[in-house]
Amino acid sequence: MFNPDYMKSLYDHPNGIYILSTGVIMQLIGWLIIKKIVNIQI
Repeated sequence: MFNPDYMKSLYDHPNGIYILSTGVIMQLIGWLIIKKIVNIQI
């Protein structure tokens, strides 16, 4: 599905680890914001 050499740089390089962790944190923040928007009290 993906080129293993291309994906390996995300795990080996310090910037790749930073990019992956930033992506996970942004996903969690987005999930929390959407959860707050959808949870409307009537």
